Amino acid sequence: MKIARLLVAVPFVSSSFNNDQRRENVIAPRTFSKTLAASKSLVTFCHKSGTPGISVAVSKGGKIIYATGVGCSDVENLTKCTRDSVFRIASISKSITAVIAAKLMDQGKLDLDKNILVRFDILLFC
Repeated sequence: MKIARLLVAVPFVSSSFNNDQRRENVIAPRTFSKTLAASKSLVTFCHKSGTPGISVAVSKGGKIIYATGVGCSDVENLTKCTRDSVFRIASISKSITAVIAAKLMDQGKLDLDKNILVRFDILLFC
């Protein structure tokens, strides 16, 4: 289920990054152990899922506090994935979202006849 959440989040997160963002705005994590643990988790995720590479950024308070790349961004040329790697996913995010929604429906966790805003306790102010 964590992978499903990640697959839904990736298109939104990747489209929200500005490629012109300056490295001076990047704030390093407070401790080396947190950085090491995060990097190990990413490597583990890539190995278990068969993902060739991933680029991740975490922000807090509008500032990037952690950014890295793991694996290869181009498998054929063995180009190392960095925090600045760009992944062109085109319109595939719609297909991924549809597959995840279908799986959630099969598990009884999503009902298309119900208002999704109620599920997430979201209040709309119009």
